[in-house]
Amino acid sequence: EPYATQKVEEKQTATAPDPAPTKAGATFAGWFTANDEALAEKTITEPTDFIAKWNYITPTITTHPQSNTGVKGANLADLTVVASADGATLSYQWQVSTTSSTEGFTNISGATSVSYTPATAEEGSFYYRCVVTNGEASATSNAATITVSPVTQCTTPTMIIGDGSTTYFIHSATVTLATQTEGASIYYTTDGTTASTTSTLYTAPFEISATTTVKAIAVKNNMNN
Repeated sequence: EPYATQKVEEKQTATAPDPAPTKAGATFAGWFTANDEALAEKTITEPTDFIAKWNYITPTITTHPQSNTGVKGANLADLTVVASADGATLSYQWQVSTTSSTEGFTNISGATSVSYTPATAEEGSFYYRCVVTNGEASATSNAATITVSPVTQCTTPTMIIGDGSTTYFIHSATVTLATQTEGASIYYTTDGTTASTTSTLYTAPFEISATTTVKAIAVKNNMNN
């Protein structure tokens, strides 16, 4: 449906409809033909369509994506952008660069929502930003740096029997487990089975009083066991 229709005498000019149309996130710029002739300046000699033109409000970004670090294959928090433009419906396009935080950006296929989960399949530094668009106006977020490091391995747990001067005992002995990986947890078994995170968590030295096979693993988030 046209916004308005008007009958105009040949070789006369039309008058602008009142009131002017409105659109969220934009200010009305006037009526123009497809050839960009303004309504007030167009002499009517035939049926003519005029199209409303708009000055779109540039989106204001209030929350920018945040930099983060992780190891290869880890799950990192989503990058998020928050923006507005006087109630307009905005569109989003995430971009990535492997060069720097200011150049070399390319669009990420399908990354067109307010959030994006950064990839960690490859090691290195990656720069992410989001272009927020309102009609013909757009704003670009600050770039977030995502640093992906190689996965490192926990050091193998060591086992000390008694005071560490022997590997055998007569009646009973105290077994102490340790790892050089700070913050790692140790899990162990005493029945010869392979230790896992469902095995007994080591919290203090324990006693053995018979021939025993102890197996242990060191575990820490974002590291190989």
